[in-house]
Amino acid sequence: MRKVLWTVVLVVFAVPLIADQVRATKSALLEVSGRIRLDAVLEDPDINDYVRGTRNEQSFIDPELELRMLFHVKMGVKAHLALRTPPYAQDVLGGRPISITDNNSGQNKLYPTRIMEVSEAYLEARQFLHKNFSISVGLLRLNYPLISDSEHGTFLLAIGESEDPFAGTIYANWPDGRGGKSGMSSTRFSWNEPGRAGSVEAGGLKFSYTYKFGFGLAKQQKRFVETQFDLIAVTTYETLYFNQDRDIVGVVGRFWYPLRKQPTLWGQMAILTYAVKANSRIWTLGGGLAYRATRSLTIYGESYGQTGVIYRPTSPSDTPPFDGVLSTREGTIIQQAFGGYVGIRYEAKPTEESGAFTHWRPYFDISYWWISGDKNPHDKRNQDFLTYEDVDTTLILEEDRYGCDLDTNYEALKLIVGCKPRSEVRIYIVFANFRRARDYTAKDRIGRELDFVIKWQYTEDLSLKFGLANVWQADYMLGGQAGRRHPCIAVAQMVLSF
Repeated sequence: MRKVLWTVVLVVFAVPLIADQVRATKSALLEVSGRIRLDAVLEDPDINDYVRGTRNEQSFIDPELELRMLFHVKMGVKAHLALRTPPYAQDVLGGRPISITDNNSGQNKLYPTRIMEVSEAYLEARQFLHKNFSISVGLLRLNYPLISDSEHGTFLLAIGESEDPFAGTIYANWPDGRGGKSGMSSTRFSWNEPGRAGSVEAGGLKFSYTYKFGFGLAKQQKRFVETQFDLIAVTTYETLYFNQDRDIVGVVGRFWYPLRKQPTLWGQMAILTYAVKANSRIWTLGGGLAYRATRSLTIYGESYGQTGVIYRPTSPSDTPPFDGVLSTREGTIIQQAFGGYVGIRYEAKPTEESGAFTHWRPYFDISYWWISGDKNPHDKRNQDFLTYEDVDTTLILEEDRYGCDLDTNYEALKLIVGCKPRSEVRIYIVFANFRRARDYTAKDRIGRELDFVIKWQYTEDLSLKFGLANVWQADYMLGGQAGRRHPCIAVAQMVLSF
């Protein structure tokens, strides 16, 4: 309902402005763009057994259509609208059509499976009240990656690509057989639907302040520190799913030196709060830093801590209005969690004197990740690190559409080795070893994964991707049957922008 309200607000404000602009100057401009994404996916039976508890082989085409419209309303004011189809994978794998109870008739009705959803609808005003201010109001996408073109993705906040971290099925504090739940399931948020990639939008406002400054010789050489501070106040919405809306309020500050497009040193700091429900709030504080030590070597890392309380009434209920949160016992739940990673990346930069091997631009990236998890789902402390992340380094264990989408309670060592034989081609191999960060009577080893990926920017508008992945020695995820199953997946992707 709130999502509809934000769309109505956008139309009420935008349409008169557009009409006035057309009548007065005939200069209103509408830009239409979009993309078509096709994923051909082959999952062996182990993947579905791994994630969904059904040992079936799946092969399907997952189409996605996104249409974007940009209205130039008045000087410095723009209206953005984006429509897209939800991921098709859930249709094939049994997640849709979903059953919704009609409040009038009291009967369950199937919801349409391939409708277009509104993913963005907001007004943007630049130089708002001051040349350094800008404001965006409506349904927003919020994405704050530390390194924008990295294979890792966004660690803290990627609304528009992430799923709800408070979804009904999360990885994984339950050992096999406990309460009839599989190793991949938890009743921690039992009233919510399972998470879906890209199912969360944010309705509210983003107020931005940008500023550049320099001193002495650096200023004369036009070497500035550029900063941007975003004040965020939004409410999350889960399109098509029965999950509770949540408020996100906070500030994300970023800086780049000496140039924003080609910085040597850059980073970000965030202070965010998640309002889970009335009288409940989780605070997240931390930041990230990246330093290009040489032309080839980059050192990077992010870390965040979480604290706060999640209130539970003395008479909990797992039915609307959802009195029960997190624990099977009464009382307030204390949030104490941490997540972070650190890594180095080296990429050869060829020169005229370089040999043939260097012209292939080989590179490697090695990183260590530690994301806390809950040791005991029955006590009054939650240690699951909860973020709206979009980390998809690996195709099976972390990928959010077709894989396990591990978000919390793991430590991992990741090694990426690749090359760029041409500017538009990237070939790389990922090896990652995953273990549980916290133990709850289950085995620690999650699995070891090996991926082979080719990315090809065939033209300016058409990109292709091919990926193969396999996991082995997955003691915990496969219920201790290591060596008997080896989940694997093959993905071919085509993205056409227009």
